[in-house]
Amino acid sequence: MAMNNSYIKKDPATGDTQSSSIDDADKDMYKHFVSFMVDDIKYLIPIDNNNFEKSVISEELMNHIVHGRQKGV
Repeated sequence: MAMNNSYIKKDPATGDTQSSSIDDADKDMYKHFVSFMVDDIKYLIPIDNNNFEKSVISEELMNHIVHGRQKGV
């Protein structure tokens, strides 16, 4: 198993991950995830999937949910 030392760029103001910053070489490799927990269940969302934009309502809404920003939702 190899360790990946690349990191996803984050929005400097909010700390939100940006799927657009993932290299094309890392697409569909399932190396980059965001996660959140609800009722003791941890959910992982792969943001390096080629179908990411089709899989979530919007990346902005997903980041509001992951970071617990209720006013943004």
